[in-house]
Amino acid sequence: MFSIKFDDKFLNSFNIAAKKYPHIAAKYLLKAALIVRNEVSRNSPVGVTANLKRGWFIKEYNANRAVIQNAYLHALFIELGTKAHWMPIDPLIQWVQRKLGLSGKEAYGAARAIQISKAPVSSGGGGQATKPNPILKTAVTDKEQEIYRTLEKVFVETWE
Repeated sequence: MFSIKFDDKFLNSFNIAAKKYPHIAAKYLLKAALIVRNEVSRNSPVGVTANLKRGWFIKEYNANRAVIQNAYLHALFIELGTKAHWMPIDPLIQWVQRKLGLSGKEAYGAARAIQISKAPVSSGGGGQATKPNPILKTAVTDKEQEIYRTLEKVFVETWE
């Protein structure tokens, strides 16, 4: 989870406005979340399917927070990285069948050879950890000032 650190004065004022006018605070929090969602979508790596890029959505929002999520589990591993690990065999078999046109025992043997060649170093193979690519964290950081300006509009709209 990533959050933006606002100064105490801004945060206290926003919380007061959010309690008094939750629908207005929620509206601008949604706009801020859309800024981040659009930025992370724009900067997501594109593989064969572009699922990661298209998978970002705002799961929930209210006057106090907004949650941006990706529909695909691998987004977490791209964002945070992984330890060295064995590649799962079933996707490798499917890849070998599709790319190399092999089937049955030949497909399994080729997939197993790839799996062993990419095995974790601790297992004697040459596998590596996946380095983090913090696309969501970067989107939040890159758009922090725009988010701040968007949330400031709560004060304009709730000014008494």
